[in-house]
Amino acid sequence: MDKILLSLFLISLLALAYVAFEYIMLNKSYNLLQEDLQVKNNSLKQCRNELNTTKQALLILNNQYNKLFYNYTKLQAENENLTTEKTTLEAAVKEREARIENLSQQINTVLNEITGMEEEINESFAWFKQNSAVSQYVTKLMVKCVDDRKLNAACIPAYLRENGYFTYKSDKGDTLYSIKAMLKSKGGDCEDYALLMKAYINTFTPYIDSIVMWKSCEGCKLTVYKEGHTTYYLPNAQKFTVAKPKHVYVVCYTENTTPLSGHCINALSDALAPNISGATLLEPQTGEYLGKIGVDLGLCEPNMEDCKHTPGNIWLIIDDKQIYTFRNNRWESYSFYYSKLDTIAHELETLKTEGQ
Repeated sequence: MDKILLSLFLISLLALAYVAFEYIMLNKSYNLLQEDLQVKNNSLKQCRNELNTTKQALLILNNQYNKLFYNYTKLQAENENLTTEKTTLEAAVKEREARIENLSQQINTVLNEITGMEEEINESFAWFKQNSAVSQYVTKLMVKCVDDRKLNAACIPAYLRENGYFTYKSDKGDTLYSIKAMLKSKGGDCEDYALLMKAYINTFTPYIDSIVMWKSCEGCKLTVYKEGHTTYYLPNAQKFTVAKPKHVYVVCYTENTTPLSGHCINALSDALAPNISGATLLEPQTGEYLGKIGVDLGLCEPNMEDCKHTPGNIWLIIDDKQIYTFRNNRWESYSFYYSKLDTIAHELETLKTEGQ
């Protein structure tokens, strides 16, 4: 019995020892697991920290991406705008080049027009200036035709004619002769008379205050000038006096259309050509008052249909510097062409400068 109990005790003791051993081993394993768990927790914590850091970095990268994408979109739009602007600028450059080419052609055209006009009127500005005054027979005419600072317009052609200095001569052409050539040939047609009268009035201008013309008056008599005991006069004529004008012009107008013919006279005005509406009209061959421009004779104006071929319309004006002709539906002259050329040349230079 005792042996059995002892055996049981030993068995129990062994069992307890085994259990204790197992407990110790399990506890050791548990501790190892705890340590491993702690390591893993630390590792997990580190991973979480790294994950948070990565997440923050990702957010930053995402923001940067969004900004870059926005900038890319903006740059893409700007690129499209620049492309459009480039296309527009290229079109503008082509247009400017076309305008430059067009203006260059206009300059050549105007130069050709100037050349054509120079050929048409024979001489340049110098010709008109040289023939705006006269030196021959001035003293004789001053004595005969100027009295009390009044110039008797009828006296000039009458005295020149009666003394064989200048009479009417038909001229088949329309050449403008110089005053010297007219007086040398001792005659000329209507435009020669008008140029000569203009030159004499200009020459007498410093010594006169008014000009005496004449107009019809039944039973009246107007003294023209005296030569010794002889008095030259005009029957049925009376004085018509006007103040000395600032400018004396030669004006030519159409008389008839079938056949086409014209006549040239003088116009006295304070206005500058070609805007001389209202000017006083003088017949240089006789000294007769012919009325006013705008009343008795018309003046060609833009948009007038076939002005030159309408009787009674003035289409040519000559002053002391140049000649004005009405063509291409406008008044043209040397100054007109030089101004036109200067304007075109300035615009061309501006375009060239802008294109640099």
